[in-house]
Order: sequence, then structure tokens, then C-alpha cells
Amino acid sequence: MSSSLRSLQQVAPPPAVPLETGTPADWSRAEAEIGLPLPADYRELLQAYGSGCFRRFLWPLNPVGGDETLRMAKQAPRLLRKLADEQHRNPTAIPFPLHPAPGGLLPWAWTERGDTLGWLTDGDPARWPVVVAYGSGGTAERFDRTATAFLFSWLSGLIAPRLAPTTPDDGADGPFLSIEELRRGR
Repeated sequence: MSSSLRSLQQVAPPPAVPLETGTPADWSRAEAEIGLPLPADYRELLQAYGSGCFRRFLWPLNPVGGDETLRMAKQAPRLLRKLADEQHRNPTAIPFPLHPAPGGLLPWAWTERGDTLGWLTDGDPARWPVVVAYGSGGTAERFDRTATAFLFSWLSGLIAPRLAPTTPDDGADGPFLSIEELRRGR
């Protein structure tokens, strides 16, 4: 387990039984479908947490999950179309290529406010930086850290991307809710 996942689990305990974590074969199929190997820390994140959301706000996509609102193969193309439309309207707003272009931005999460979180897929997946493309204002911000390190840093207040909610008591139901808790209406 990575140190960033251990740190994340301290500020956002994972569910006792994570849902939609997939098998190694599921992950291999998902990576073949995406056309890229995914970062090991992201796989660890989803194996520890499964499908769900952080602070009822940030929703990691799940390449091996069954929930259509979180399924990477379904949602990443939708998010990429949205980013391409924004680039067409304002070419300087999101100054990064989009997947499947070499090194292109590949979405891995979305927010309730319409933000897209993705990786710049150049080089070693363990070193892909996180980019937040903001839904309001059409700008983007790069963070040189893994997805798990980004989540830990955001939830613990070490970084201040223009994401909401931003205070520890936002998301009063807990820092992470599983897809099952959300289905039950928690």
C-alpha cells in the first residue's frame, strides 16, 4: 500500500467492504479498452474504496465498476467532449492535449460543480500529474502528484484547488460514501 493511500485512509476511512473493485482480469480489460495502463495508486484507491464519492462532491471514475454514472468507459468520453467544446470556445482555457492524443488528458473523476479531474498521460503512469479543469470559468490547474496524493492533500487542506466543498465539515455524512450508502439514501 502506498504512503499516500495510508494517509488518505486516515482522513477518509474507506468502507469496510468496498464495492465494484474488480478482478485482475477486469482491470486488464479496462486498460485495454482505455488504451493505456492506469496508475497503480489509482488501482489501489479503487480497490480500497470501490465506487463512491468524497464529500458528496468528488466522484472518482471506476474502470471496473458497474454503475453507469461512474463507469470510466462511459463517462470519460463524455467529459472529454465537454473539455473539447471548452477548448474550441477558448483555446487557452485548457492548454493540454486530450486523450487519445499522445500525453493527452484522461479524466479520472468529476465533481458536482462540473469540474473534471484527469491525468496528463505522458511517460510513466506512476508520475502522471493531476489536472483539474474547472467547469466554471473554463480554466485548468496542474498538480504534480498522484490521484491518491491529490485527494489526501485536498481533504486535509494541504492544497487549495478551486474545488468546493473546502472545509472539513462540508460533507457532514463523512469524507467518503460508498455507492451502496448513496443508493440507500444516506
